[in-house]
Amino acid sequence: MKKSKLSLVALILGVISLIIVVSAMFKSNAGGSEAALAGEMIGKAIVMPSAICTFVAVLLNCIGYFTANRTVTLISAIFYVLALILMPLWGFIGIPSMILQFVAYAKMKNVNKVN
Repeated sequence: MKKSKLSLVALILGVISLIIVVSAMFKSNAGGSEAALAGEMIGKAIVMPSAICTFVAVLLNCIGYFTANRTVTLISAIFYVLALILMPLWGFIGIPSMILQFVAYAKMKNVNKVN
């Protein structure tokens, strides 16, 4: 099976975006006051669903690339979209991966197995 180069580029960009998201989540800028700590916890709670969706998208992207599975590639692209819907401000790191995944899905050949 021929593997999609676009899916590989999307995988690399997805891993980079996941590193950025996780490092932004675990960077503590709270000054130590209770209000600052509460604000930091609220911010992390808002960001967590997008980070989880990004992680799942990268995981599915990896599976879809190495197995050359068209369906998993599409599901990965959908998870990238979901991650962007949950946190639109991170579009600059998620939009390229999302677009590349949809293009990789469109270029993959549909393989029907006949028994």
